[in-house]
Amino acid sequence: MNTLLFLAVELFNGRGPFSSLPLSVQLNVRAFFTSYKEACQRADRLLLKLRDDTYIAGP
Repeated sequence: MNTLLFLAVELFNGRGPFSSLPLSVQLNVRAFFTSYKEACQRADRLLLKLRDDTYIAGP
């Protein structure tokens, strides 16, 4: 989750190329996602979910 949060916040700073990420984030992306593109897409979806009141309020 920390990796997605990092990538989500980086969107506001202008997400750079994979090689510009801290090494720990690069290793997490390689371990948990099929690609950097997929990780960024999931981070973007996480941001969109945060706009949904029902998602934040929970069941």
